[in-house]
Amino acid sequence: MLEEAKSDRVDCRDVSKIPNRDAATVLVATGDSVTSAHLQLRSSDKTCGHVSQDHRGHPGNNGFFSYVGRYFNANKNIVDYYNFARTGYSTGQIIGAGANDVDACGFPWGRNSSPLSMAEAEVVKAKEAGHDAYFVSTGGINDTNWTDVLRSLAFCRGLEFVAERLSLHVNWANPHGKEGIFTGGGGCVLTLHNPITNKDTNLSATVPRFNGPDLFAAIGANASSIVNTMLDAGADKVVWMLYYDIVPAVTDAGTVAELMIRAQLPDWIADRVPNLGPRMSALIDPLWIGQARAVMSAINTNIIFSMPLHDNLRVVAAPDLARVEMQETGVSGSPHPNAAGHDRLAQRLAAGFAGP
Repeated sequence: MLEEAKSDRVDCRDVSKIPNRDAATVLVATGDSVTSAHLQLRSSDKTCGHVSQDHRGHPGNNGFFSYVGRYFNANKNIVDYYNFARTGYSTGQIIGAGANDVDACGFPWGRNSSPLSMAEAEVVKAKEAGHDAYFVSTGGINDTNWTDVLRSLAFCRGLEFVAERLSLHVNWANPHGKEGIFTGGGGCVLTLHNPITNKDTNLSATVPRFNGPDLFAAIGANASSIVNTMLDAGADKVVWMLYYDIVPAVTDAGTVAELMIRAQLPDWIADRVPNLGPRMSALIDPLWIGQARAVMSAINTNIIFSMPLHDNLRVVAAPDLARVEMQETGVSGSPHPNAAGHDRLAQRLAAGFAGP
């Protein structure tokens, strides 16, 4: 297991050259796309189009760009930094991913032991070597179908942008219309009429019903299991990072709409679609703000109340990231943190490890 874990050692330092050998620390992370650092460099209609990666070669996972990597850079007493987080991973996958489990970019885990088992082994090894062991994780949102909902709504937002340009309107397939589609599911349809052929072309997306309420309790239980495993392994500091508010995020609706529309149309029509160009729109429509915040609050609250009381554990509230601290690329960059956002998260992580 330890040999396999070396594949996820992102960075290291010579223990003989750190400022304080008595404070030599091993830093271990598990989690989802926030901790793995999903960075989309350019807008795409593909979830993992134009995403970055580090030397491990896993698209959508960049341990150097991550807030955890930034904390490694700031704490010069860290001798080993392992990042077992993967974009799109659920808390269940953190606990029990098998070799064939794939992340949001379709890349297999490819190890015989789960992320949590490897993290546990590295903490045990660190303590046997006389080092401090720090652990951090995010998780929970991917236990639900939240990202599928957001991806579909991003396309709907793109259709709205096209409709505005053409003086048309989008039809919302939900009993409560556009407002009800955010958590209730349904669909959005933009009808384009060809006056020459007198035929209609429908551009549409199906929005799944948000399934979070059925899973919130299980998310809390899994988060508790993860931190208890690391505490039992002997971790000196354990931090669970809660989710931040995504309402300020914007996304490149223009480019995403153009790419998705071209993909839905026959080639002879797609080739004639004008270049819509980048157009930033709020990721969360004003009608959906209350619902979006309720989702994040519910996940965070279930995690908080499921955590054990332990002197070595800190449940850390994320900072309020501003628009300029989140990615703007679609279809999967926004609302992930950009460089400035990861800097803010790294500062919050440092405060969590420092304790009260």
